[in-house]
Parts: sequence; C-alpha cells; structure tokens
Amino acid sequence: MKTLFTTIFVCFSLLLFGQSSSGDALVGTGTSSSYPQSTGSSLSNLNYPFTVSFWMKLNAFSSSNNPIFCSSVISGGYSGIRIAYNSSGEITVSTGNNNGFTSFGRRTITAAAPGVIGKWVHVAVNMTGPTTGSIYLNGRSLTTATSGTGPSTYHRPATGTVGVGMMVNQQATNYLNGQLDEMSVWSRTLTLAEIRQLMCQKLRGNEIGLEAYWRMDGTSTTIPDLSPNNNDLTYTAGSGFSKGISAAPLGDTSVYFYGIGTVTMTSPSGVSLTVSNNTGAPDGVHAYFIGAHPDQDQGIGSLCDTIGHFGRFIATNPAQPNISGQVYINPPMSSIYSRAPANMGTWSTTAVTQTLYFSDIYREFLFDPGQFADLELGPYPACDSSMLTAPPVVGGTFLWSTGQTTRRIQNPGPGRHWLTLTTNCKTVTDTFEVFRDTVLDGNALPDSAFMCGNIGSISVYPYVNRPPIDTVYWTDGVSGVTRTVSQPGWYYAYTGQSNSCWYYDSIYVASAQSQNFSLGNDTTICIGDAITLSIPNSAQNITWSTGSSANSITASQPGTYWVTFEWNSCSMADSLTLTTTSITASVTDTSTFCTGGSVVLSVAAAGMDSAYWSNGQSGTSITVTSGGTYWVQAFNGGCFDYDTAYVFELTGLTNAPDVSVNLCRNESVDLTVRGVIDDLYINNITWSNGDVGESTTVTTPGIYTATGTTPCGSYNVDFFVDEVICEPIVYFPTAFTPNGDGLNDVFEFRFEGVAEFRLVIVDRWGNVVFETTTNGDYWNADGSPLGVYSYILTGKSYIDETFTRSGYVTLLR
Repeated sequence: MKTLFTTIFVCFSLLLFGQSSSGDALVGTGTSSSYPQSTGSSLSNLNYPFTVSFWMKLNAFSSSNNPIFCSSVISGGYSGIRIAYNSSGEITVSTGNNNGFTSFGRRTITAAAPGVIGKWVHVAVNMTGPTTGSIYLNGRSLTTATSGTGPSTYHRPATGTVGVGMMVNQQATNYLNGQLDEMSVWSRTLTLAEIRQLMCQKLRGNEIGLEAYWRMDGTSTTIPDLSPNNNDLTYTAGSGFSKGISAAPLGDTSVYFYGIGTVTMTSPSGVSLTVSNNTGAPDGVHAYFIGAHPDQDQGIGSLCDTIGHFGRFIATNPAQPNISGQVYINPPMSSIYSRAPANMGTWSTTAVTQTLYFSDIYREFLFDPGQFADLELGPYPACDSSMLTAPPVVGGTFLWSTGQTTRRIQNPGPGRHWLTLTTNCKTVTDTFEVFRDTVLDGNALPDSAFMCGNIGSISVYPYVNRPPIDTVYWTDGVSGVTRTVSQPGWYYAYTGQSNSCWYYDSIYVASAQSQNFSLGNDTTICIGDAITLSIPNSAQNITWSTGSSANSITASQPGTYWVTFEWNSCSMADSLTLTTTSITASVTDTSTFCTGGSVVLSVAAAGMDSAYWSNGQSGTSITVTSGGTYWVQAFNGGCFDYDTAYVFELTGLTNAPDVSVNLCRNESVDLTVRGVIDDLYINNITWSNGDVGESTTVTTPGIYTATGTTPCGSYNVDFFVDEVICEPIVYFPTAFTPNGDGLNDVFEFRFEGVAEFRLVIVDRWGNVVFETTTNGDYWNADGSPLGVYSYILTGKSYIDETFTRSGYVTLLR
C-alpha cells in the first residue's frame, strides 16, 4: 500500500477576531418563545446557486424535524430555503413557494445521515437548482433523493425574516434541540476542496460570495454577522436558546488529507504536528492550529510558555466507531498535553514514545516550548531597509540594543547589536551584526568627464540634493567627495552614506585632445526647411553667431553658423556652412490623343537630377496610351516638387446625329452644333451655305450641313429645316346635322400650325361625349340628343407654344 505524505507550512496572525479557540455554540432546548432571527434581511432574497455550511451536534428529539436554517420565515407554507435533520435520520433541504404545506409547494432533496446524534459533525449543502445539488457530511458526499412537485422557483422576498434553529410546519413550529456553530451562507457553490479547507478553520469574513457568517461566540443575545452584510441574529434570553462552550474542531488555520496518508501543520515558531489517516477514501483527516492558550486549561499546570495548540479531526462516517491514527511531533520532546474533546475538558500528560496513537475522532494537543526556545539572529545587510523580526514566542518579552521592546524593529544600521528574549522559563540573548554591504548606484558619478590640459576634477553625487555622506574611498587610494585627476582613464569610487551601505560607481575621464566636438558637416537643405544645431547640455558660457546662448538653435537661412562654449572646463568651438536649394517641376497641364495612339509627357525642372512618375516609371519623360491624371515628382538632391498632367483619350466623331428644325414662315432660325456634338470636337466648323463657326442663321427651308474637323478625323451634321405656320389657325362650325344626308353629318374642324392637340366635347351637364387627339377624327354625335354642346381645344404650335380654343356647337337633325 502506497502512503502519501503532505507537509504544509502556514504563517498567520496568532489571534484572529480575538477568539483563541472554537469558542461558543448556539444551544437550543427544543422549545422556545424567541428564536435567533434577522428581520428585514436581504438574505431572504438568496437565489440559486447557494451554499450553507455549519457544524452541528444534535440531541435526540421527538418532533418531526430538528431545524437548522430558514431564509424566509412565513407561517402560511413552505417558503425560501429550509434546512433540517428529520426524525428519519435524514438531512433535508427544501425550497418553498409559499403555497401551503403540501408537496405541490416545495422541492426537496434528502440524504440519509445516521449516527449524528450526540456528535459534532460538519454539514455543507450546495444547490444549483430545485433538484440539483449536493449534501456533504464531514467532507464526504452523500447520496441524495428528491421529492415534491413545486415550481422551479421559490419564494424570495426582497427583505424578510431569517431564522436559525426554528422552522414552521403544518402541524407545529419546531425548534433546535442541540448545538450549532460556525454557520456561513454563500451566494455561490463552494467546491469540495473549499468545503474541506474551510471545515476546521474560521473564516476571515471577506471571502468572495459570503452573504452571512455567524460564529455564535460570546454570551450576548445578539449573534453578529461577521460578513459585510449586517445580518445580525437576535433572540431573547431565557427563551429556550442560549450559548455554551463549543467542542467543534475549529482552529485559526487548518490542513487536510483524504485517503491514506499524512498531513503536517506547522506553527509560526516551527513546532509541527503530523497526523495520519489509515482508512482510505472517502475518509480524511484534518489538522488545525490555534495561536493562543486554550480557554479551558484544566490539568495543564505551570507552563514556561505557550505557542498555541493543535487539533486533529478524523472526517469519517459518524455512524462508525473511533479510528486509531498515528501522531508525529517535531521537534522531539519527552511529553505533551492532550485531551479528547475540542475546546473543553481536562488536559492530561502523555509521554512521547517512538509512536503515538490516538483513536479519538476529536483530539487536541499542547506542547511546552520552553525547552526549545532559543535565538539565532543575523547577520543582516545594512542596505536592507526592511524590518528585523524576533522569533514569534507568545508571551515572551523583547529588549533590543536600541532600547526598543517590540518584536519587530527597523534595521538599526551598520554595527554590532543584540536582542534579549525573556520567557517564563529563561532569558536568552543573541548578538548579531549589521554589515555595510556594497551596491551599484549608477547616479553616484557622471558617465564621463574631460580633463582640459594636465589636470581636472571629479566629484561623487555632483548634485544640489546630495545624500548624506560619511566616507568616500577611491580605488587609487584617494579619499574625499571631490578629487583632482591628472591622467585620463577609469576612476572608481565607494561612497558610504550615513548609517547605510557602500554605493559604488565608475567614471571615464578623457583628455582634452579626445574631445572632438563638431556641429557636423557643411550641408544643404531645401528652401523652407530647417536643421537644429546642438551642443552638450552641460555646456556653459555659450555664444552662437546668431547671438543665442541656448544649447541649441534652429538654422534655415544660408550662411555660416558658429558657436563657442566651455565644456568640462574646456573651451570649445566649431562652425558649419549651410546652403539652400529648391526645385520647381513643370509639365503640360492638358494633353489629348486619339484612340490607338499615345502622347509623351515631359517634366522640366532646373537642377533636376531625377524624376518619378505616378505610373511607376522614372525619367524626364514618359509615353502614355490611356487617359487619366498623371503626376510627377522631380528631385534636386533632397528637395522635390510635384506637378500634375491631365490626359484625354479622343475617340473621334464619325457618326454625328441629324437635327430637325422648324422655321416659322417669314422668319429666321439659328442652327448650331453646340449641344449636338461634344464641345471637344467643335473646331473649324464650315456650313454648306458658306458660313463659318459653330452656328449659322437661315430664313428658308432646306438641308444645311455643318462640317468640322478633329484630331481623329472630320464629321458632318445635317440640319433638316421645315417651314411651318407658327401661329395656329383653327376653324369650328357653329352647328351640324348628323341626319345621314351627306351634308354636315359630323362636327368637322380645320386648323393649321398645330403640332399636337386634344379636343373634348361635353353636354350641358358636364358629361364628356367625345374626345380625340387625332386630326380627321370627327364627332358624329351618334346617340346624342339635340341641343347645345361646348368644346375645348388645347394644343401646341410648331414652336412649342401652348394654346387654347373653346366655343359652342348646336346639334340639329
């Protein structure tokens, strides 16, 4: 069989929330007139998912339920979350919708948990839905069953009354008969690892998702909620509820292992307890530590000191008998104190043999550390500004050579120091050294310096706010903050800052001959551009040819620029000649060519040394075979200029349209090619009547031809001129006789100069009896009665002018 050994070292505050052990428990007698409750609590609105975790020790009871927790106390039915241990030996978790005490008003999961009466056991309930959840007993998952047919949602008032140790049922109200401790409510489901880790240790109160946390400690009738949510519980003294010493196995921190193996809990002082589990999964073992003297110390007698005490809990089926488990103690000691219950009972002395076995489910251990309290401090580096900390011996007193009496002091600086630790058994003194160590500080010296002539000087921390310095050593034997140098090369300094460490840095000192300062080479820039001329930032007594005394100037005009200055006690000077140049690119703005041909684009620019075109070609000219926009960039050294050319591809004009024109009798009309052909082709127009230009005026009908030329060929436009009557002449009869005698049988009208028309005839009631737009289509009055009819004629003349004529006609037989 393979055994797994696990060791965990834990550091923590020795006194958490001011409670030294598992403290008190809520005690219920099974009858009550006032139960622990929180009114107006938002905890009543808790929804899935949730976890409720607690320790319980129940007495034998005769009622149907021994209640644990209710999130919404309402007398009319199952409401909110209800957790209890029933008379069938089952842990039950119900959610109710406040719809009476029937199976239609609840959803319930149950898990058989025999053997819990009279024993401290840990219970955790996880719920993710009305029928999905888990119930854990002592960190072991139980088999669950479901019942009830209520809705999937349950009654969750925004605020309500939360009850602990009380539950309303159909027949009676039940009250807790037993003890509860360390109850927490979460708005998330804890993992099994979290449940096991938190089982035997107290919470901090600020864990993620923690909605309520009741430790049950103290004698007050108010049970404070140690989460940030203020769900305090209150009850009335003497009502059936009270407080009593809790024997739940709880510590400040804990470790665990499930399966066959061991786990080690180590205190801050280095004392450790190793416990084992021999039964395998699903059983486990927990070890916990409490960093204070036990509340109940009967049987201990006089101790030199205490480092707190340990506990062991074997997480097994509570229906099983006690299980023997081995215990290991480090460092070795001759005897220990132990007791079977947690947090109560009389301690007894146990001799430490090679192997220790204890068969109790719950067992606590206390060791006397006086036999191994000792000191061994330092050495410490002076550059470490952190605190110096003495060993964590509870109850001990401390005296440092600085006169301080706290366990932690600030690093006292270089030198020999001591600490005296006094316990109830003895006094121990240890001497330790704080040594002056060495660290690099790149700011202690400049990166470089210059020696003008045969001598120069350098200083450590050459700044206004120089740190406090007690000693400076240079590696060539010189001492002092400032020193002279007579040879170029590397120099190293170690600076002792007051009550601190050595800071070292290096500097390279160059001779004046190696200072080759230059403004740069003479240069040419484009007109409109500028350059910046600079000297070192540490230069002094600066004079530029422009009159400036700054460390840099901007130069844009041609000429010679010079500067003089002092740098590291050396006189420096240099000059630079600046010239300017420019370039102007020019290319023909607009060019044309006929389809199938090409055109050459050329750029002209004085001083041009290269050109780049938008089609990717380079050179002073390119040949293009398609229309578009082309740009060119011409360069002269670092200067450049742009120009753009527009190229049009001409397709020519080979099929000009014919034009029909109306000429009013005895008048003239203008003929023009503009608007008939593209303006691009209106060039060198001649007319068949001898006129020249884009238009001509004619007074007689006929065919007139305009002939033009383009780079791509010539074209003709024919104008067909018809003489027309431009003022309409209209004749309507005043009466007609449609009697079939061949005379005046239709309403026959005549007109000239009419290009289009519409004739409408109506009777005296406004009804349309005839309508036409066709010349020669006459009204025969077929079926129309005798009488007077009105007509209206609308139309357009040949010069596109509209007109209207109207009148009356008499129908006779």
